[in-house]
Amino acid sequence: MKKLTNTMDIRVSNAISILQMLRHQIPKTKSQIASDTGLSFSSASNIATILVDKGLLQIDENSLSTGGRKAACLSFYGNFAYSIVIDLHDLRTGYLGLVNMNSEIIKTISFEIKSNDTLDDILLKISKANDNLMRDVSTPIIGVCCAIAAVFLENSNIVLSCSNPVFEGLNIVSILQDLFHNDFVVVENDANLSILAQGNNDTTSTSKISIFLTQGVGMGIMIHNQLYKGKDGIAGELGHMKVRGDSRKCKCGHYGCLRLFVPLESIAYDLNEIELLENGLSNLEYAKQLAIRYNDNEVEVVQRIELAKQKLGEALAVLLDIFNPDEFIICGNMVELFPIFDNGVKDICRNNSKLAKPFDSKISFDTRTPSQLMQIGGSERLFTSWLQNGFESYISN
Repeated sequence: MKKLTNTMDIRVSNAISILQMLRHQIPKTKSQIASDTGLSFSSASNIATILVDKGLLQIDENSLSTGGRKAACLSFYGNFAYSIVIDLHDLRTGYLGLVNMNSEIIKTISFEIKSNDTLDDILLKISKANDNLMRDVSTPIIGVCCAIAAVFLENSNIVLSCSNPVFEGLNIVSILQDLFHNDFVVVENDANLSILAQGNNDTTSTSKISIFLTQGVGMGIMIHNQLYKGKDGIAGELGHMKVRGDSRKCKCGHYGCLRLFVPLESIAYDLNEIELLENGLSNLEYAKQLAIRYNDNEVEVVQRIELAKQKLGEALAVLLDIFNPDEFIICGNMVELFPIFDNGVKDICRNNSKLAKPFDSKISFDTRTPSQLMQIGGSERLFTSWLQNGFESYISN
């Protein structure tokens, strides 16, 4: 936490507290804002007035008091500025999203990524998509967030390893700053964005873990409402966790990795259907086909999905015993299979966990598409970064 050294630091800190409190809540009066933030009425009123003048808060004309003179309520103005979110987590399709400060998706443009695309090819496609995205948009842009399926070293902005090797070894922040002519660029691992997309509206301290199923198995970790990324920012690489009962070799060179059993591509590979995905069938459509075949009792499909459920449940049991979070959220490109996974995965987790009975965790399934999660999570990530790094100069002007 930044040390507050002067009056401006205190004003900025208090303004951030007000914005974070109002951002996803109902309109409040200045008295309610003071009470909820612990500020004096004078401080809360003065800062709220500044935020109204800056355009970040608005007066809610429809608010009603419970009696007496009508109360003037204030609310966060989500369309004050937009974020641009670049979603590069998928190997075949990229997305550019325009998202407001309430993490509501305004507009999305998609573009194809080919297996032989160079870095220049992809950057050109991003640039063209951005031209389409920003057509007739006059709202200010707060910055750019890029979602990527990679081990990303924040201290150097270097992509260490990535599902798309064209990005490996690059300072992707610098590249995107040049492309967008915007210095405010953040890059984040896709699994981390999946947990940020779950929102952070809890008034109590909570801990959540998301399991993000795409090409691999990623994990986003939220501890006491704060994203946990580890010492080097690479925590959550769950796909290479070892599971029991199988000795298949992973491309990493080790045996029994979770990513060999749970992701959609691993199921397609074991069913000798990987060419369906390689030849253009979308992950979401393939998952839908598998769900139909499972419900029709196609033996090989039933057996393979049951194996995926078993291994996912076992992995959750280990995580439950280690982290004991308030909630697990399963999300990703297998949404059509989630109703099939639901009860079985929960039972397997609880049967394998040492702590499930006395210290159980909720397990839920998020059926939003991966692209929606990346855009919403990217907006959350960028907003938080803006409050920490760009807001002070803005509020002091």
